[in-house]
Amino acid sequence: MKIDIKNINDFTREVKLDIPWETIEPDFNISLKKFSKKVKLPGFRPGKIPRDRLMQQFQPNIEAQFMDDNIYKYYLTVLQQKEIVPVNQAEISDVHFHFGEHFSFTAKFEVEPDFQLPRFKRNMFQVQRNKFIPDEQDINDAVDQLRRSHARIETIEAGAKEKDFIICDLQKLDESGVAIIGKKFEKQMIKVGDGSFTDDQKDKLIGLKPGGSARIKLPDDEDKTVKSPYELKVIKVERENLPEVDNDFVK
Repeated sequence: MKIDIKNINDFTREVKLDIPWETIEPDFNISLKKFSKKVKLPGFRPGKIPRDRLMQQFQPNIEAQFMDDNIYKYYLTVLQQKEIVPVNQAEISDVHFHFGEHFSFTAKFEVEPDFQLPRFKRNMFQVQRNKFIPDEQDINDAVDQLRRSHARIETIEAGAKEKDFIICDLQKLDESGVAIIGKKFEKQMIKVGDGSFTDDQKDKLIGLKPGGSARIKLPDDEDKTVKSPYELKVIKVERENLPEVDNDFVK
C-alpha cells in the first residue's frame, strides 16, 4: 500500500492512498459475496448466482459496494499506522477503482496544531469567568450532531429525495451535447439539494434511480463563473437514516 501524506498547513493533512489489486482482492471477494446475497435473479437463490453472471450484470454496483465497505477501513488503517488523530470527519475525493485494478483515493482532514506555550509568570493575567447558558437552538444542534454520528446508511432502489446521496459518473459535454474525451469523472458522490445541486438542479436529481441519468450544469473546472453541461449516470442512491430521539437513543 502506497501512502503519501502532505501537510497543507499547521492543522490540515492530505493523505493519498494507492492499494494494489493483489492486496484488495480478498476484500473485493467479500463485498461481492455480500452483494450476491441481496440480488434476486429468476432461477437462482440469493447468494448462489454464478460469479461471472454477477460481474456481467452488476459490475458497477459491486465496485460501488466494495468502495463503500473499504474506504474507511483503509483510511483508519493509515491513521493507526502513522499515529494520526483527526479532529473532524475526512473529506474523501479522487476515488478510483475498477475490478482487477488498484484502489486509490484522497482523504483530507484536520488535526490539532502542534505548538508550544510560552512560559508565563504567576499573576501575569487576569481571567474573567463567563458562564455559558445554552438556548434551545444550541441543544437542538447538539442533538442533531449526535444523531448524525449514529446514522445508518441505506441503499435506496426507489427514486432519490432531497438530502439523499447519489453515487454517479459525470461526463462533461460540449455545447452540442457530445462527450468530451478525458473529462469523465467516475464514482462521484453528490448530495441532492446541497452545493451546486439546488433549485432547478435539485429538481433534475429528485426521482433518479440506479441506472438512471440526467443532464445537469456544473461550474467549469477551469472557469468557475461558467457552467458546463454534464451527463450524470446513477450508480446507486444512498439515504442517511437518523435514529429517533427516544429512551434507547438517550441510553
